Amino acid sequence: MTTSKYQESIKDLASTDDAKRLKALRFIKNSVIGNKTKKDLYIQLGVVQKLVEYLSLLDATSYLLKIQAATILGSIAYGKDENVNEVVSAGAIGPLLDALALRRNVPVIDAIREKRKLLEAVTRALKSIFTCPRTPKDDIFTKRR
Repeated sequence: MTTSKYQESIKDLASTDDAKRLKALRFIKNSVIGNKTKKDLYIQLGVVQKLVEYLSLLDATSYLLKIQAATILGSIAYGKDENVNEVVSAGAIGPLLDALALRRNVPVIDAIREKRKLLEAVTRALKSIFTCPRTPKDDIFTKRR
C-alpha cells in the first residue's frame, strides 16, 4: 500500500531526528495555511494531538518545533468552529498558555526577546481558538496561569 506525502509527514513527526521533524512540520504548515481541505485531512490523520505533544516538549531542545506546532494549531483553528473544537478537545489550550511563560531571574525584556517568535505564534493560535464563542474560557483563570 502506498502512502501519501501527507501521511509521510505525519510519520516523520515521530522521528528522533529534529531536522526531519522540523521539515515535516514546515510541510504541514505550508499545506494547511489557507487550505480548508488540508486542514480537515490533517485532523483526520491525527496531527492535532501530535502538535499538542510538541508544545509540551522541553524548551531547550524544541524551540523551533514549538513555533511550527503553534502556527499549525492556529491555522487549523482559524475560521471553522469544528476545527476549534478539535484543537480544544486535544488539550491545546493548556500547553499554549504554558508556552507563554517567561524565564524567571532575567529582565522581562530579555525573557521576551529570547522567545519572541514563539510568543507571537502562540498568541496568534490562542486568538484563533478564543475567537470561537463556544471555546471554554475556564483554563485562562486557573491558579497556575
